[in-house]
Amino acid sequence: AGMEIMFEAMCRVRDISTTGLQHFIGLSDVDTTIHASAVPTTGDKIGFASITTNKVSEFVMNASGVPAAATGTPHTWIDGDVTSDGSEWVKLGFLWRVDEFVRPFVQGVAFASDLAISTDPAAAVCPSFVCQVAATNVDSILEVAYYAFGYKYPA
Repeated sequence: AGMEIMFEAMCRVRDISTTGLQHFIGLSDVDTTIHASAVPTTGDKIGFASITTNKVSEFVMNASGVPAAATGTPHTWIDGDVTSDGSEWVKLGFLWRVDEFVRPFVQGVAFASDLAISTDPAAAVCPSFVCQVAATNVDSILEVAYYAFGYKYPA
């Protein structure tokens, strides 16, 4: 209890599909189907994902079958092929204090108050990135400029 895990990634999406951008950016258990049928499907995850097939990124937590808990709409993607002024890049991150709370950030600013955690992910989680679309002949691209994560044990 009390260990802190931090995660941040700077990303943009190019060639955004109008027929269903599906994505996950965060920490997830190792799985070949992190995202399927427009929703995150892994048993253990914490990060940003599309819950429907749109350009919106929501914050999700899930632990061993507990339903994903969406908490608002922190970010709507801007197409990197349409906008080139730098505003298409976004920093998504969170501070996770194990057994206590998660504090999500967008562009370095907390977008929600601390979110209580009823069940932490039970499996080992690692940096995970998914970008897919709900259509054929479409190739939306998730570009990751950097990602960083680390942890700190309580004093």
